[in-house]
Amino acid sequence: MKPGETVSGSFQVQNIGDSGSLLNWTVNITSLTWGTWTITPDSGEHLTPEDGQLTVQVNVIAPTEENTEFEGYLRVQNQNDSSDFEHIPVSLKTSLDGLSISPQNDSAFSPSLQTQTMVDPHR
Repeated sequence: MKPGETVSGSFQVQNIGDSGSLLNWTVNITSLTWGTWTITPDSGEHLTPEDGQLTVQVNVIAPTEENTEFEGYLRVQNQNDSSDFEHIPVSLKTSLDGLSISPQNDSAFSPSLQTQTMVDPHR
């Protein structure tokens, strides 16, 4: 993949609170100052444990800078409790002749990796 092309992936959000609890959540990307990010959906309301996992699609247009490493994280947070959040680390490295993506750990975003983020509305 060359700089300027799009990388796609996904992760899951799930309410791990008590039965019948409601989770209002959002994805914060303010730590990501590189690339052009699209998150779908980027927030949700009234997610219950009974709803199970909700898949969130992520697309990023890679920066045009060659031979550069980029790092940051997606922050999935409970809209009703700012202390209740999960970070999804992301990293991307462009090369002189294309682009390579390296996950920072098992929960990192990459085109072939599915991650799960669980947020407790009662925390």
